Amino acid sequence: MDAGKALIGSLEIIKLLYETAETYRRLEKINKNILSELALLITIKDQILNSRRMENNPIIDNYLVNINEKLIKFKNLVDNVEKQNFLGKILYVKKIEKISKYINQAIRKLKFILDLKRDMHESSKQDVANIISDQLALQFWENNFGSDHIFIQTSLFFSSLRMNTNLLSSEIEFLKRVINDNNDKNITAFEIQEWIDFFGDFSVAIKRTIDSLFDPNTYDIVDWYQKNISKSIVLSVLETRKFLIRKHSTQKGVFIINFKNGDELCNLYIRNKDNHFILEKISNMTPHEILIYQSIDLKKSTNLKDFAILLQNIIDPNNSKFQNWEEERKKDIDQTIPDSFFELPKIPSIDDIKNNIENVVEKSVSNFFSIFSCKKIK
Repeated sequence: MDAGKALIGSLEIIKLLYETAETYRRLEKINKNILSELALLITIKDQILNSRRMENNPIIDNYLVNINEKLIKFKNLVDNVEKQNFLGKILYVKKIEKISKYINQAIRKLKFILDLKRDMHESSKQDVANIISDQLALQFWENNFGSDHIFIQTSLFFSSLRMNTNLLSSEIEFLKRVINDNNDKNITAFEIQEWIDFFGDFSVAIKRTIDSLFDPNTYDIVDWYQKNISKSIVLSVLETRKFLIRKHSTQKGVFIINFKNGDELCNLYIRNKDNHFILEKISNMTPHEILIYQSIDLKKSTNLKDFAILLQNIIDPNNSKFQNWEEERKKDIDQTIPDSFFELPKIPSIDDIKNNIENVVEKSVSNFFSIFSCKKIK
């Protein structure tokens, strides 16, 4: 009986010794894994810095902060594991394994995001001359941003535009809302080309856009212009207004005028051609569309607002909303737009501005990255 108890006791001791040894082997493996993760983090340090130079990305920041917090927690657990009894060591090692897996996943996700951003940045290096057909627009882009990037920061584009024009701040903000359709941080060469397709050559596009769509009362886009509104909701929008003008979804340089005849949706087409907007007659027009088309005696104009005024007067002749537009336009707009802003002396300070921005970002990144120094994770 005593021999049996001794044997059982010996087996328990052997089991404990084995589990202790296994626990330390696991802990050693975890430490090696963490060291490899830290080596990976060091190798992608430049990617992190470059990414933050391109864009202050909160996703990357959150990953860095979380990784740093977990590394500090990992270090504290490892420092305290020796102070625990056997069961405490097993519990601590499980906690350490869990944190190790989190660090592993977080660093690899961070690496994936950085690689993706790098690939996107590399793919953006194209010849802008293959996208922007207007020579003056191409010259403006290449002089200010170079020829091998198809997108740049929206704020940088419009800062450059303002330095080369005498546009007011309110007009710059207005142009942002017209040109940058998705209202994001970057503006692309494709957006500039689309804007030119719809509003004319770069030499006249700014004035034509402002003359067409700027509301001097609200300093915003006129309410009847709906840009890229989907055809599926046009009828519901027309429940609260007499007409709207929107971009054609497939034909570049073509605007659609939408209005109703009872429950029927009607269309008229305005095409941008040779720096003029031309009201087009097409073959499959309904009788009501033909009637409205014939009632608009102006078939060609340099701005969309002329068509809007005439259409408003035909559809709702008692509404005098647009009667004094010409006077307001001359008073509030014409005097602020040069005949050709390319005649103004070019201010060659955009490179200095970009360099100053980079210096500020570099300093901020250096301060931010210091929390990930090796001192924190030894």
